[in-house]
Amino acid sequence: MLEKVLSFFGIGNVSTSSGVKGRRKYVRHQAVNADVMIDGKKYIAYDWSLGGVSFDIEGNNTIKVGDKLQVIIKFNFVNNDITISQNAHVVRAVGSTCAAEFEPLPQPVRQEFDRVLETLYTQSFIDSQVSV
Repeated sequence: MLEKVLSFFGIGNVSTSSGVKGRRKYVRHQAVNADVMIDGKKYIAYDWSLGGVSFDIEGNNTIKVGDKLQVIIKFNFVNNDITISQNAHVVRAVGSTCAAEFEPLPQPVRQEFDRVLETLYTQSFIDSQVSV
């Protein structure tokens, strides 16, 4: 639980490189209860950031590096769901894993990601209080 909270703030065991040149631009978050939809097909999300999303493409060999996609991420929370649609392009497709980098985020999409983060903060806080 503490690791979730720390990673949310970009502290602790997050997926960032230690070198300055290899450092990620955005903190990555585990895709807890999140799915990715592309062309009506649902995929399991691994992680996401304000810069992109990685997901499982097991059994789909049509997604290739350089493809432009309309990515829909659906976050499933206890009290509500948040769905975000964003244009992206594939930067990695190796084996069953795909990574797509978002095009620059318009303000309304950025606000939806902020809502996701606020919901994650709230849910983490409630979980920490219930488990005590």
